[in-house]
Amino acid sequence: MPCNQFKANEKGQSLVEFALLLPILLLLLLGIIQFGIIFNGQITVTSAAREGARLAAVGADDEQVKDRVEEAAVALLLNIDRDEININRAVDGDEGKLSVRVNGKVDIIMPLLGIYTGESFTLSSESIMRLEIKP
Repeated sequence: MPCNQFKANEKGQSLVEFALLLPILLLLLLGIIQFGIIFNGQITVTSAAREGARLAAVGADDEQVKDRVEEAAVALLLNIDRDEININRAVDGDEGKLSVRVNGKVDIIMPLLGIYTGESFTLSSESIMRLEIKP
């Protein structure tokens, strides 16, 4: 009989526990989502650099390469400035290689992470390829 008496007094216990854990669970969920967005942005920046290097290797000019990089760099919350696409036609003095470096920024949606990283997270990737045509 005494067990039923204590059970009646514990009705709000699960609600209080849930209220205490909910903020922690939401921060964990937002952190996982933010990590996924940043990871997707890095993969997209890497792919865009590869696309640009491939086009440059077959003889396209810098404007065509930048256009291709911008077309390939479409991802959630990813911003790539055209001035942040660098094309180097001679890597380490070797006229037979070129590199395309792409820098982008992913906007931060998680409030507490923004304190440490700022409003955006910088991503960068470089792709080096051999020229397929003579300069």
